[in-house]
Amino acid sequence: MKATIQDISTLRALSPTDLASYLRSRGWKQNSQGEGTSSVWELGSGGESDVEILLPLNPAYRDYSVRVADILETLEIMEKRSQMDILADIQVSTADVIRIQLQNSAYENGSVPLEDGVRFVEHTRDMLLAAACATLQPKAIYPARKPSEAMSYLSRVRLAQTERGSYVLAVHSPVPPRLSTDGQRGLFPEEALSSLTEDPLERRVTLTLSKSLSKTKYAVEQAVATSNLTPFTEAVPFGVSANLCEALAGLVSQERSQSLSIRMSWASVRTVSPETPNAFHITADTAPTLKEAARLLREIAPRDDFELFGMVVALRRESEATNRVTVATVVDEKPRYVALELSPDEYQLAIRAHESETPIRCEGELVREGRSFRLRSPRSFMLLAGD
Repeated sequence: MKATIQDISTLRALSPTDLASYLRSRGWKQNSQGEGTSSVWELGSGGESDVEILLPLNPAYRDYSVRVADILETLEIMEKRSQMDILADIQVSTADVIRIQLQNSAYENGSVPLEDGVRFVEHTRDMLLAAACATLQPKAIYPARKPSEAMSYLSRVRLAQTERGSYVLAVHSPVPPRLSTDGQRGLFPEEALSSLTEDPLERRVTLTLSKSLSKTKYAVEQAVATSNLTPFTEAVPFGVSANLCEALAGLVSQERSQSLSIRMSWASVRTVSPETPNAFHITADTAPTLKEAARLLREIAPRDDFELFGMVVALRRESEATNRVTVATVVDEKPRYVALELSPDEYQLAIRAHESETPIRCEGELVREGRSFRLRSPRSFMLLAGD
């Protein structure tokens, strides 16, 4: 028995943009547009005449849901698929979908303990944020203050309704449709048009996630075989980071989880190469390797724009140009000493901070040197109180 979509709210939720994007991805072509009220789409059926679809352009129309129901009925006939399947595809035609599944017999009824669910969503967020940061600039570690572009992307990602299975979380990453630049030659510089061929950030993030998950899985296998961190450091340019490893370890380390499955499907408005990896399986026994790789990456990787807060505990002026200062602070929740070299004027501020026991703030690149830390290229050195 065929199911017919009749729920008015469901039909009205399908926007003209989603419908048009789906039709275009299925080979339909817009033939005409009637004064902004509707557009006519055609598809050659192999007979003497074309099949037409009338697409309303304003969801506020009283008969909008009726017209959308007609569209679904036509598509059902042409595609020989159920309206339910077609509806599901239309709803994600403008979004890349990441499905994260915790596999355990205890989750087979589609529910998880509340605390597990909270951690599940948090680690999924961290995984996507790590991919967004890596898309902008691959690094071994990302500090607490993430790039504004990455945070903006994350605000556009939607958490969809959970799906059937051993608890499946579905995340929708909206992708804008591809617009042709045909006919623009001569109107704009060639270099301007060529730059438009690059995918938008939303698609680049999901492609980075795909690539980094593939590289992480390979790095785990090689690290276990060689007992070496090198496979992870070599994968950093491909989006692997301490943040990503921690997120994946958190996902697969759920108390009752046995393994983790991640599947990706791509928005039909922008095609991807058929060779793009879209399915990943990570078992719980990889969690210790992922955690250790994350710890070591945090230990050895330089940290750009590190904010140093602490107390000046040592001063040493070796020459007019060499003014060394040691600051007691906290790095990764552990007490540490950080050395830095200051200009003569900043060194005078450090002396005042030391004498008055006033905390200081400074920015720079934090690097580990053996068992100690150094802040390279320090800037914005200041006293936080009593200045």
